[in-house]
Amino acid sequence: AELANKINTTLVKLRPTFGLGLPNTSYLSGPTANHWYWGWGLFAQASGRLGFNPSVLVPSLYYDINADIVPMLNIAKGWDGALFLPGRLGLGVNVKYLRRGSASDPNVSVLQLDNYNSPPLQMGSGLGLDAGLLYRPTDRWNVGVTLMDAGGTQLDFDSLDAKDGFAAKP
Repeated sequence: AELANKINTTLVKLRPTFGLGLPNTSYLSGPTANHWYWGWGLFAQASGRLGFNPSVLVPSLYYDINADIVPMLNIAKGWDGALFLPGRLGLGVNVKYLRRGSASDPNVSVLQLDNYNSPPLQMGSGLGLDAGLLYRPTDRWNVGVTLMDAGGTQLDFDSLDAKDGFAAKP
C-alpha cells in the first residue's frame, strides 16, 4: 500500500519521453541548369514514452515506443528577383517514405515484470510530402516557411494475429 501510494502521488504525475536520432545523412546538389537543385536524405530515430498508471492496489506501467527509418528525395527551384522582389526566392519539395516499427502496452503490472513477455512489434509504412519556401532579401538575411506532412502522412500497419495472450490488431 505504501509503494502504491508513493507511485500514485509522485511517479504518476511524471510523463517521461525519450528520443534518439542516429546520424542523419543528406545531399543537396549545387545549382544545375536554370537554378534547379536535387537531393536525397536518410533519417533514423527511436522515440517513445513510458510511465506509471494511477492504481488503487497494484501499480502498473505503460509504454509506447516507435523506431523510424525515413529515406527521402527532394527537388528545389531557385529564382533571382522572383515576383518583383529583391534578392532570391527558393521553393522545395521533399517526398519521403516512412517505415515504422511500433510496440506498446498500456497496462503492465509491476507484479509481472520478472516474467513479462512484450507484445509483438507492429510494422507500418507510408508516404509523406514536405514543402518549403526560402526568401533571401539580402546575403545576410533568410526567411523560411516549412509545411511538414502536407496532406498528412498516413501509415498502414501490417495486421497481427493474436499471440502470447495479446489481442490481435487489425
